[in-house]
Amino acid sequence: MLSSVAHTAFATLAAAGGDGGHGYPAGEPFGFQHAIPPVVDEQSFALAAWMIWLPVISAILCGIYAALGVKSRLPAWTTVGALAGSFVIAVITVSKLDFTRPVVVHLFDWIDLSWSSGSGEAGDRWHGLRANFALYLDGLSAYWILFVTFLGTMIAFYASEYMEEDKGTGYCRFFAGVSIFLFAMTALVLGENLVLLYLGWEGVGLASYLLIGYYYKKPEAVAAAKKAFIMNRIGDLGLALGVYLIWLEYGSLDYATLFVALEAGDAGAGQYGGWAATLIPWCLMLGAFGKSAQLPLYVWLPDAMEGPTPVSALIHAATMVTAGIYLIARMMPFFLMNKADGGHALEAVAWIGGLTALLAATIGMAQYDIKRVMAYSTVSQLGYMFMGLGVLTSFGACYHVLTHAFFKALLFLCCGAVMHGFGGQLDLRKLGGLRRVKGWKVVS
Repeated sequence: MLSSVAHTAFATLAAAGGDGGHGYPAGEPFGFQHAIPPVVDEQSFALAAWMIWLPVISAILCGIYAALGVKSRLPAWTTVGALAGSFVIAVITVSKLDFTRPVVVHLFDWIDLSWSSGSGEAGDRWHGLRANFALYLDGLSAYWILFVTFLGTMIAFYASEYMEEDKGTGYCRFFAGVSIFLFAMTALVLGENLVLLYLGWEGVGLASYLLIGYYYKKPEAVAAAKKAFIMNRIGDLGLALGVYLIWLEYGSLDYATLFVALEAGDAGAGQYGGWAATLIPWCLMLGAFGKSAQLPLYVWLPDAMEGPTPVSALIHAATMVTAGIYLIARMMPFFLMNKADGGHALEAVAWIGGLTALLAATIGMAQYDIKRVMAYSTVSQLGYMFMGLGVLTSFGACYHVLTHAFFKALLFLCCGAVMHGFGGQLDLRKLGGLRRVKGWKVVS
């Protein structure tokens, strides 16, 4: 099943034509020269909304179980069932896409604001912000949602037994956090506009804080959770500023409107002129580097190992750290426009990614804690992905996201099995003789 999912996801990326999934015809170069307005189809893709709502329902039910004092595996099976349902719906949804143009699935009206900069008289400049709660389905979002929902399901299934010692309110709290994590990630990936992306972005950060600090009576876990939260806020400030500048410059936060405006070369249309458009890719880059642990904001990720092992697998493989890669890939037209205007944002992405890959790999070789070794490995591999995006080999960068997600998730889950077999031992120097481990754990 694992290989079939990987094959399906790879075929999805290939069908998108290596164009970053912005709705351009399959086989066209990565860019924004052929942006196509999306098709609004709410009937054929009516099930797609449940990819977001199922994790929400799971989180609510886990909260109810905690209030009722449930001490069985019911929270785990509720979460696994919800995430498995999201994955099945993702497969059905992707099978209906033809990848020749994006599809928008409108769920409900959300934000609709307008105001005048003057006294309301004729000739005054009017401003507005409109953002619907809608899904944006194209090659990039379809590719991401497949492995996010599949790996989320597998990790939750693994955690159902791994976390069994914490049955009770802690057990419910853990699976509620996992459900919130997956809801936020699906909203980030499937959102039709930058408002939804930012909502999911902050939701992932909040869920990571709750899960990294799961052992809240352990000072190291509390410190690691705070560190991750604060370091991510630095990057999030850059993303928030970038979103604000995009709205100032283009008057919209919808992907379809933005990509058409970029194709037409409408930079400088806002009240602040071209300098805002110049800053946008740099702000987006800061947000991506914070979430995906790149220089100089990488130091939170190794400490995040204080959370339970399934949390490490979830953060490192399927969700949080891939969000920065997704952001750069989705917003690539802004970076290409910057490059066309003589800017150096893409070069910065490539250089910082390469330096992070080298530095993190070097630090990892000097570690003895098995989870910290894998943490620095994750930072290093993310650096390779950013370097790929920076040199415009976006197909390879996104494909490496998939391969890394699967092998790193398996590595962390095997690490958890070994730790249990050795009574929680993490020191690599003391983990010899794995054949002495009883049961199926030795196979891992």
